[in-house]
Amino acid sequence: MNAIKRKPEWWFYPAWVLVTGICVFITGVMYWVIVSIIEKFVGGTIFVAGQSRITEDYLFPFIVTPTIGLIIGSLQFLLLRRYFYRISWWIAASWIGWMLPFVAGYYLNIYFVDTILDNTLWMITFGLFIGVCQWLVIRRQLDYGALWIAANLIGWGFLVPIVGNTRTGFLDFGVFMLIPGVLTSIAWWMLLDKLQQTDQSSSMAASI
Repeated sequence: MNAIKRKPEWWFYPAWVLVTGICVFITGVMYWVIVSIIEKFVGGTIFVAGQSRITEDYLFPFIVTPTIGLIIGSLQFLLLRRYFYRISWWIAASWIGWMLPFVAGYYLNIYFVDTILDNTLWMITFGLFIGVCQWLVIRRQLDYGALWIAANLIGWGFLVPIVGNTRTGFLDFGVFMLIPGVLTSIAWWMLLDKLQQTDQSSSMAASI
């Protein structure tokens, strides 16, 4: 099945990685600005449920998760709309894909985990939700949905073993966005180019 407007040009794939990476800078700046303002009022530590926590560390997921979901969905949408007919729900799907596991984890009291294994499983969950939610938007225009879901799942799941449990710093943001951007760019190449050519070749061979 191929219901896209047109086949992407060669620059689409590095542009996808670049657009995904731009979200790192924007989200990082917004996080720094918001935390700086909050710390002026509450200081460098904050008490939560009777426990003292570092303000910027505690607020990190509450600020970054909804922000990056909205920004990454919006910038990716601007790139994808050139090639897909029905892509308007991409922004909402991306935001929901980020927020669902975060909200569920928060209310189940499993978000603030410390081990690399726990955080790896947590990031795999994020990748799964992001991939599934985004695929629901384009499922009627492209086949091989499992490939897109797997690219997100692997891309996000490998981040913690590489970066560790550190969650702050622009370098961490960069690694966090580079790997998923590269893997999902490869998935786009497979979905929009390589597999399309294979399907067309198979169809031509079957008609002979």
